[in-house]
Amino acid sequence: WLESNSLSSTIPTQLGQLDQMSYDFDLSTNSLFSAIPTQLGHLGQMSSGFRLNANSLSSMIPTQLGLLVQLSSSFHLDSNLLCGDLPTELANLPGGFDRPITEGNSIGSPCLPSSVVDDDGRDATQTGGMVWAVGGIAFTIMVLLLGVLV
Repeated sequence: WLESNSLSSTIPTQLGQLDQMSYDFDLSTNSLFSAIPTQLGHLGQMSSGFRLNANSLSSMIPTQLGLLVQLSSSFHLDSNLLCGDLPTELANLPGGFDRPITEGNSIGSPCLPSSVVDDDGRDATQTGGMVWAVGGIAFTIMVLLLGVLV
């Protein structure tokens, strides 16, 4: 249980390897940002308690979360910065949603082209972070090119 611990990071993709975990995957009420890793769809043994609400998670909800077909209660993604269409795969979840997934999100609205968040998890287009994002992309391309040339 890592809820309400002031965690500020992206969600490690390696958490998807906890495929035998059966309940209480709870990272709610932290300062997690960026996209929800698709690998969390591998938590197929989860029967209750998948909570990522009250963070600053952004981008679209991964369709892979529809693989959590044993999840009968406590699926919470509300109060984030999620956008895009609600994946039809989530209809496979037998317990439905305890809270409206649209609450505190922008579900149904297109994601911003940047869908980049700054280090504080805020929308980069509102904090000047778009310049940082473009600079970061340019830096990444430069590093990749140097790697090829060396």
